[in-house]
Amino acid sequence: NGHRYIVWKEDDNYIFLAVSGSEDRSDMWAEFREPDGKEGNPSEDDFAESTTKPSISELHKGKAYGIDISQHNGDFDITGQDFVIIRASYGVFEDGWFRGNVKKCEEKGIPYGVYVYDYAYDVDGGVEQAEYVLNLIKDCNVTCGVWFDIEDADGFKEKNGLLSREHITSVVDAFTDVIERAGYFVGIYSTPYWFETYMPDIKCKNRWIAHWNVNDGAEHDDFSDI
Repeated sequence: NGHRYIVWKEDDNYIFLAVSGSEDRSDMWAEFREPDGKEGNPSEDDFAESTTKPSISELHKGKAYGIDISQHNGDFDITGQDFVIIRASYGVFEDGWFRGNVKKCEEKGIPYGVYVYDYAYDVDGGVEQAEYVLNLIKDCNVTCGVWFDIEDADGFKEKNGLLSREHITSVVDAFTDVIERAGYFVGIYSTPYWFETYMPDIKCKNRWIAHWNVNDGAEHDDFSDI
């Protein structure tokens, strides 16, 4: 699979240790140095820096391919992904596969972020959802951001009179302010239409653009001008 290795000899045995998961050499996360003369096995501290997972800022330097998953995907195979965005919650309810998906990413060494599907009635609800997800991820190694999923797939907003620029802007700003103050990268997931119609004035400029029903293997507009 294009792994790179450290190799050494012990008595008559050659030892091979894989230090990378792919042949992509754009980000050499393994660091090497001359032997320091110490005998015995290296300690965990010797390799602390070399095992740091890439952050979202490192991922965006080039193309990276990943997926978003939730309980609706069940026990999904994430092998081979550069990153994964996991649904942590919807409103103030934990996604049924959140902890299982986090465990899979951490076991496979895949960087991950999380997203929250919005069900806020007001600004207080935006704050409540932010505080809820912060509590969920407090022991997780979230390196690819906390994302706020703003859409109306089940008609919740329309049925409750919440489909307005004023409401959506205020809830988005409330949510992102709390997450940002907690020290996380935060962004918004939605469609070009929603960004242009309901969120032209939001404070947060980090955007994850939905481009549904396009899966033909070709690359399409990244909507970076929105």
